[in-house]
Amino acid sequence: MKPDYSLKTQGGSSIPIEKDPLKSLLDLLARNNPELDPARILKAFEYLKESTPVTKEDKHAVSIEDALETAQILAELHADEETIIVALVENLTAQGYRTADQVREQFGDEVGSLVKNVARTSQIRFKKRIEEQAENFRKMILSMAQDLRVVLLNLAKRLQVMRRIGRFDETTQNEIAQETLEIYAPLANRLGIALIKSEMEDLCLKVLHPSVYKELEERVPQDRKERSAYIDKVTDMVKKEMAAQGIPGEIDGRHKHFYSIYQKILKRGLSFDDLFDLIALRIITDTNTRCYAILGMIHSMWKPIPGRFKDYIGVPKSNMYQSLHTTVMGPDGQNVEFQIRTQEMHRIAEAGIAAHWKYKEGIKTSISTEHKFAWLRQLLEWQQELKSPREFMESVKTDLFEESVYVFTPTGDIKELSSGSTPLDFAYSIHSDVGNHCTGAKVNNRIVSLKTALKTGDTVEILTSKNQTPSKDWLKLVKTTKARNRISHFLTQEEQNRSLSLGHEILEREARKHGLVLSRVLKSAEIQKAASDLGFAQLEKMINAVGFGKLSAKQILNRILPEAAPEPIPVKPRKTGKIHIDGIKIHGIGDILVHFSKCCNPVPGDEIIGFITRGKGVSIHKMDCFNVGGGAVHSERIVEVEWDLKEERIHQVRISVLTTNRPGILANISARISSENVNISAADIRTRKDGRSICIFELEIRNRQDLDRILHAISQVKEVLEVKRMTES
Repeated sequence: MKPDYSLKTQGGSSIPIEKDPLKSLLDLLARNNPELDPARILKAFEYLKESTPVTKEDKHAVSIEDALETAQILAELHADEETIIVALVENLTAQGYRTADQVREQFGDEVGSLVKNVARTSQIRFKKRIEEQAENFRKMILSMAQDLRVVLLNLAKRLQVMRRIGRFDETTQNEIAQETLEIYAPLANRLGIALIKSEMEDLCLKVLHPSVYKELEERVPQDRKERSAYIDKVTDMVKKEMAAQGIPGEIDGRHKHFYSIYQKILKRGLSFDDLFDLIALRIITDTNTRCYAILGMIHSMWKPIPGRFKDYIGVPKSNMYQSLHTTVMGPDGQNVEFQIRTQEMHRIAEAGIAAHWKYKEGIKTSISTEHKFAWLRQLLEWQQELKSPREFMESVKTDLFEESVYVFTPTGDIKELSSGSTPLDFAYSIHSDVGNHCTGAKVNNRIVSLKTALKTGDTVEILTSKNQTPSKDWLKLVKTTKARNRISHFLTQEEQNRSLSLGHEILEREARKHGLVLSRVLKSAEIQKAASDLGFAQLEKMINAVGFGKLSAKQILNRILPEAAPEPIPVKPRKTGKIHIDGIKIHGIGDILVHFSKCCNPVPGDEIIGFITRGKGVSIHKMDCFNVGGGAVHSERIVEVEWDLKEERIHQVRISVLTTNRPGILANISARISSENVNISAADIRTRKDGRSICIFELEIRNRQDLDRILHAISQVKEVLEVKRMTES
């Protein structure tokens, strides 16, 4: 007998259905969403058929079967009516067979808007540059902020592509699978949609590592068959104990997906046999209280394995996942892993964010639901802050998709951070000011290093000081994008401030040469015009450019000075600038950052010169340094400096000693240096092809006199052929 594929509409009339896939879709929708109107779904299907060309020449063309399969994936997630309709018809607009406005006329504004958003965020370009990938992902994020169904539709479409990936050539298959594994599967995981995430990962493994997939495909079913008797034994024991204690619930064997098995083999360094020793069971009950009761019951039956218990009910994952995980030493000494959850937790574990279909623009949600989507707001901030496409995609992969750790503030609040995060990440998660002034941290009441990796369950207290500010080294210590962005922003702002100060100083010195007062010049219309002519919208940016060394003060002042300018009026030099802790006095400039150059390592006693570097203050060099001599530096950037030592200070200097290659020579020279009461911080010896040796010493000295004394002492060693001070060239 031919099966009856007719359905009754809300009006009571009968509608014939010819396609088995459509029948399957409608049956699934009837079970998962009985309020849905099948007449609208049938209308969308007929619209798809009427609009689809018959030709099969274009392998990327609209496929009725593909559209039905995408709709089926969404139906399994209990999708609403509009989403199913969009799944059926949206690709018509992407291929140009229908416009979004035409779809809107047929199915309403909500469907039309969804179609437009999905069409512009799901176009597959298989030879993507990183810029294209980042731009597509940015669009998806912005659309998600308005209606989360956009990303769910994209995920369903990508899963459908992965199911039919064999239609593409090998290179394209690898590109699609790699992108799916790096972006779409983790995104599904972040949204808590295990049904999509797990299948995507397995399909990607099949493409990217076919030999591994084949071995798993052969071994896993056989392993499950061999262990079925043991699983039945454990299941019966648990069921009997639950019945005895009056606890309702269902128990079933939980099959691990191929990709998760592969990942555990890689991360733990296990063999297939070792990994398959783990039996996994899931228990589903009705209340949170009974979840904990079952946990206690299992721990009373078998000994729990330390470190293998996780309470995701008390501390849910950011993707809304809740469950109790524990591993025990079961019968016959075999490990058994249990997951214990309620029916509602299980539904969310499978469908994730799809359980919140009404989370869209214009519909209010509870505070708890808003908290669950806080990560989306963070993602929106990133896409606005990070201009580099590569940096944006790396931040997405790092912060959004990596495993998380859950740590506590001293008051008991929970903070979710990326795995590997440090106390600095924690500090910036509280507030930028807390991070910027962080001096140390206590983890579980113990002082720890700022590079300490935090673990789930840690209680973290941040120590701060108003005098503390971020340094470039901090960028190596943090894991989260938020912390990295805040540190980079602070450092950039500090550099801008220093450059602005330097620019003012340089301009002021040049202005004084011409008898001008800079404060008056900066208020004049001429300087504003000069800034505009030089391509600066703001005067401050032009001054910054001077501080950075991108623009000279002469270039600016030449534009505002009359052509026949009088001879510069001699002016009295400004008062000597502030004496710095580095023992340097700078003439003609106020308080400013000072650092010693590494190219020549000047020490007290050397003739020195200073020049203003780009955004880094005044750099101190030896007078004969190759980096400042011979016109290598603009004269206007040179400043007069001198030693002004209030207390002795240790300086690092490197020397090179050429010797004959004889045993004990390094010890002899080291002893001679030590006899002069000078410390050696590093030493290295290398033998040349001509049989001679080069000894490199890094010494800690107080002044040039120390250095001269050491060089003379070393030159008296019999085996020494040459000794000299080293500079970088």
